[in-house]
Amino acid sequence: MSTNAAFAMSSIPSDTSAAQISKGDAEVLCIRVNETMDALNNIIEAETRLVRAGKIREAAHLQAEKAEFARLYIEDIFAIQTHAQTLSLLIPAMVERTRKRHDSFRANLQANMSALEIARGVSEQIIKDVAEEVASKSTLNTYGNSGAMGAYRAAVKPISVDTAL
Repeated sequence: MSTNAAFAMSSIPSDTSAAQISKGDAEVLCIRVNETMDALNNIIEAETRLVRAGKIREAAHLQAEKAEFARLYIEDIFAIQTHAQTLSLLIPAMVERTRKRHDSFRANLQANMSALEIARGVSEQIIKDVAEEVASKSTLNTYGNSGAMGAYRAAVKPISVDTAL
């Protein structure tokens, strides 16, 4: 699903202040949350594949679209929570299918979060290793007053890291 389709779907009001909704509105809400969830899931799966392949910059390009679909998803979830009892009475089978799809979505989201956490840990370790290497090159071996060899540490130069990603 394209971003334009999501924006078209978001034009259907997700007004959560109404006490009751019609069966047609309930169906539209479930369809919309499923389509938004599918689009977000596709982006998350693509991001996970890219991160696992070490293509962090390419994965970062998905961020804006991912954020927009996440916003739409959260809006729809709040609407579903507000009308949960009514939805369960009007369209119980559709609600159950949505709940099952949501469970699958959460599993994919957890895999994505794990991949991102591993990538973050690897990046931090690389930065630490580079900093240690830079610091080790600034250590001089000299003889001290007792004639024993000791290490003299010159002023450590800081390294800078672009954290934009």
